[in-house]
Amino acid sequence: GYAARQAAIRAELSELQKAGRAAQSLPEPTSESILEALGLRLDREANCRWLFHGITAEAARHCLDEGFDIDAAGAEDGMLYGRGIYLTEYCSRVDRSLLPDHRGNRHLLLCRATLGNVLRDDAVLPDKVHIINQCTGGEYHSVLGDREERCPGSTKDFVLYDKDQVYPEILIEYSRVYR
Repeated sequence: GYAARQAAIRAELSELQKAGRAAQSLPEPTSESILEALGLRLDREANCRWLFHGITAEAARHCLDEGFDIDAAGAEDGMLYGRGIYLTEYCSRVDRSLLPDHRGNRHLLLCRATLGNVLRDDAVLPDKVHIINQCTGGEYHSVLGDREERCPGSTKDFVLYDKDQVYPEILIEYSRVYR
């Protein structure tokens, strides 16, 4: 499960560091300090982050009970980086793509994500096969699709190909209020 995969990634990152090849470091989002103040701590040695994932109410219930389904997790995002779990730092990015349920509510998950050694990719049209191979059989554990500079209007996407690297911690159900 999640804890075992996190421990394995922590060990792999330690080996990379011993070999003189440090893993990609990422800036810490402001929200993380707020969550940590609430007692929700992350494993920094495994490069863990709090990230959001948009989801339907039905899929959220399944995900909380059974975990992520890799085959379905990225379908709504067009799978730019292949079949994986697509996450983002900003709930507003997720909100733009969510459709309300029959009551007008939207759903998103706040997830613990073990990013490990992150492969940064800024290509407008990424080479999916190459990226997936580097993350499932290479030294990387996840992808940061950072196309903001080359593709204005896009946002950063984190993609993980192993469901055991993502733990859905909190289901957020909300409705938009217009004033």
